[in-house]
Amino acid sequence: MEPLLAWKGRRVRSALDGPESAHKKVPQSIRHGSLFFIPSPLEGWGLDTLLERLPPESCVVLYETDSGLWEHCLPELQLRIKDDSRIHFLLQDTEQAVVALFTTLSLPFLRRCEFLSFNGVWLWNADRVRTVFSRLEDGVTQWWANRATALKLGPLWIKNLFSNLTSQRVIDRPWPSWGSRTIVVAGAGVSLEGHLSWLQNHRKEIHILAVDTALGSLRDGGIVPDAVVAVEAQWANLADFAGLLSPPMTLFADLTSLPAVTRIWKQPPFWFISRFAEVNLWNRLPWKNIPLIPALGSVGVLAVWIAWTLTAGQVLLTGLDFSYPLGKTHASGSPSLRSLLSQSTRLTPVEQRGSWRHGTTINTPKKSWISTRILQRYALLLNEQVEQHQLRTATLGSSVFLTSARVWPTDQAPPNEKIPPGPLLQGGAEGVTRWMDQERQKWIHLRELFESLNTIGLTDRLEAEFRDVLVTLDYLTFDFPDPMIRLESDWLSRVKVRLLTLLERWG
Repeated sequence: MEPLLAWKGRRVRSALDGPESAHKKVPQSIRHGSLFFIPSPLEGWGLDTLLERLPPESCVVLYETDSGLWEHCLPELQLRIKDDSRIHFLLQDTEQAVVALFTTLSLPFLRRCEFLSFNGVWLWNADRVRTVFSRLEDGVTQWWANRATALKLGPLWIKNLFSNLTSQRVIDRPWPSWGSRTIVVAGAGVSLEGHLSWLQNHRKEIHILAVDTALGSLRDGGIVPDAVVAVEAQWANLADFAGLLSPPMTLFADLTSLPAVTRIWKQPPFWFISRFAEVNLWNRLPWKNIPLIPALGSVGVLAVWIAWTLTAGQVLLTGLDFSYPLGKTHASGSPSLRSLLSQSTRLTPVEQRGSWRHGTTINTPKKSWISTRILQRYALLLNEQVEQHQLRTATLGSSVFLTSARVWPTDQAPPNEKIPPGPLLQGGAEGVTRWMDQERQKWIHLRELFESLNTIGLTDRLEAEFRDVLVTLDYLTFDFPDPMIRLESDWLSRVKVRLLTLLERWG
């Protein structure tokens, strides 16, 4: 097949840009752990050379913005790559498509993203292509950042998970339904301050679902929300609930959240669990009334997800800024600002560390807003989800980053349209106690395998059993720097320490 020279009246390449020209563009030396992003691969000239030089555990992502051009070139491209497992296709540039792509990549072996172009077709949609490449770069970076978080917090997530499961406060019950009434999701961003009076004026017409850090700001405004969302696993989360004793609101809590927070409430929370890692535990959870949801990262994004689940009506957003003005990261009344005020003196002015650093600055008519890559990623994720609920999602006043949501003017009363509800979270399940008993039996079985290992050594049968059990109980090892199963003494010793800790607490 001759190289394509033109498409829809536009030049794709010159007659001189044939296979030899494409081969010369492949780097002679390629570093291990590289993800090569190739926009507009056309018929794939040059890919065979790249695959010959590609080191082990590296990969290639092919992306095309023109679906017609993609279909025209795909037959020749498939002949050239021959179903090579190192080749991955990105057929859309939505957040869902990128997330799906990342589930197919060997992320533990990737260290960097590299841009490689065999022609100039990508320049037709240069902004889109650069955005996708930046998203891949950020995704690899974020994966390693998540790995670092798991190294630090993984044991705490597992500890909190089983502490909550054995606390007799986990009840498998359906979530409440708030009918078609409007829910306002209140984040702890600075914009919340400007909407407190609107919330007060319309309090009887709406439900308010607050993120934990927004409680102080709402309390200063004389507002008690209907419900609050808690996901934080660390002790710092208690500061968000300071001064509350059996608060008159509903709690929605992650099963990995700090158990001390859930004990503030007389009534058990409505539980959910975020997929903090890809572990086999999720395949064994028996209950249907405790939702298993994607790891959304931000408690604000999660609160919006919960609001869409609770109501068939409108959802309004405030305080979900994913940015902040110079010198102030959260709304007044939040724990971080209260702490600074309590420490300030005539000689020690109030100043939040890091609140003046410059990430991405966006100027509005009134002030400049600062954001970071992490905050922008949360905003991108929420924007993608809002697009699926555009008919019933809006922001109170304008928003810097939530561009996919329409704006609800603050001089108007809350909307009261009724929209048909989606599917309800219902269904029976086994009791939590019975499930925990089954999980304990798996721990005991693993302990017996360790005892056999000390007695008879690692036989073929014992090795097979070890691997089966360790795959099932991979929440013991998902946060290891080397999570891949290694039946060697140093690795198994760490597993045994984790196992004995669980058995000592809940065995």
